[in-house]
Amino acid sequence: MQIVVIDHDASVVHQLEKQLVSLGCIDIVTFTAPGAALGWVQQHGDHIGLVMCGLAMSDIDGIEMMRALKQIGYHGKQVIICQADEQLRQSVLQLAQFYDINLCGVLFKPIPLPQLRAVLQPRQGVLSEGAVRRVPPIFNELELRQSIQAGQFCCHYQPQISMQTGALTGLEAVMRWQHPAHGLMKPPEFLPAVERAGLASMLCEAVLADVLREMRMMGARMVPVALHVPPGATAELAFPRRVEQALQAAQIAPGMLSIMISDATVGTNHAVLLDVMARLRLRGVGVCIANAGGAVGWQNLPALPCSAVKLNQTLVQAAMISAERKAQLRACIAAAHSAGAVCIGAGVENRRVWALLRDLGCDVAQGYLIAKPMPGVDVAEWHHNWPHHAVWMNALHVATSGKPSGLPG
Repeated sequence: MQIVVIDHDASVVHQLEKQLVSLGCIDIVTFTAPGAALGWVQQHGDHIGLVMCGLAMSDIDGIEMMRALKQIGYHGKQVIICQADEQLRQSVLQLAQFYDINLCGVLFKPIPLPQLRAVLQPRQGVLSEGAVRRVPPIFNELELRQSIQAGQFCCHYQPQISMQTGALTGLEAVMRWQHPAHGLMKPPEFLPAVERAGLASMLCEAVLADVLREMRMMGARMVPVALHVPPGATAELAFPRRVEQALQAAQIAPGMLSIMISDATVGTNHAVLLDVMARLRLRGVGVCIANAGGAVGWQNLPALPCSAVKLNQTLVQAAMISAERKAQLRACIAAAHSAGAVCIGAGVENRRVWALLRDLGCDVAQGYLIAKPMPGVDVAEWHHNWPHHAVWMNALHVATSGKPSGLPG
C-alpha cells in the first residue's frame, strides 16, 4: 500500500521520505500543498495505507486535514507530525478519538527512526513490505478485446437524490470489470490500458448496450442514468450517432440518458469535444461535466452545452474548512444554474456536507451517505427502502424544523 507524506516544509518532507526509503518503503507520494494531497487521496484512497501529515501547516492545519481526509472517504491510518509539545499531542489524540479517525500516533520532529519503524510494524496494520505498490495487472489488446466481447465489463449504479424532496432523480453508471482472475476492478485499474489499446469506443459501446438493457428491465421504475465514459469515446465525431442508434435499438427515450464527461477531457481536443457535446444535446441526450470546479473552472461552465454538472469533490470537502473554497463552490453552483444546468453535489459522505450543499443551493446529492455504487439488480430494493432511510428522515426533519433530530452525523 502507498504512503502519502504531507507538510508545507519541503525539507521535512524530503527527510521523512529518505527515512521511509531506508525502512524499505518504495511507494511514497509527497506533497507540500495540502489541497493537492486531498485530491490525490480522493482519487487513489483504495491504494493508500498510511497518510503522514504535518500539524502546523499554513493553508490547512493537521487537525483540519484529519477531518478533511475522513470527509472525502479515506478511512486508512494517519500519523500527525509536529514539534515537541506533549499537551498538544494529547489534544490531537483526543480529537482523533472524538472524530473516530484511525490515528496511529503523533510523532515529534525530528522523527527518530525507531519510532517511524514502529508505525510500520504489522501490529499497527501498516507493513513496510505493504508499502510496496501492488503492481496493476498488465493487459494487452487481445485480452481486453476478448474480455469486452465476452461481456466481462458492466456498470454499477450510484443513486442521485433531490436535496429538496429526497426523491431519486437518477443514477450514475460507473464501469466495472469482473475479471476472472483479479476480481471486480474499478476504472483506474483498467481504463488506462483500454485507452492505450485504442478500445475506448468498443468498450463504451458494449457497456452502453448493457446499461440500456438494465434500464429497460426497470420498466415503470426507470429513472435517468448518466454513463461516465472514457475520454477516447468522446474523441470520435461518430460518437453521438452511435449513442442515438443504441437508444433507438433499445427503444429508450434520449432524455433518459446522459453522457458524463470528466473535466480533464474538456481540456483536450476542445473543438471535437464541443462538437460531440452539442450533437448529443441536439439528439436530446444529456451531457454532464464531472468534477466541475476543478480543471473546468466555474467561469467556463456557461460556454459548455451541458445539462448537468457534478461538482469537484475536493472542492466540496475543502469548502467545509475554508471560507475561500466555500465562496468558489457557491460561484460554481451559481454558474451552473445560470447555464441552465442541474448541479450535483459529489462526495456527500456525512450530514454536514449535505447541509453545506443544500444551503448553497445545490440540486442533487450523491455519495456514500446515500449509497455506494451497486449492481443494477440491487437498485430496486435500495429504492424501496430509501424513503424510510435515517439519512433522509433526518434531513427532512432539519429542513422543516431547523433542528437536528439527534441522529449521528
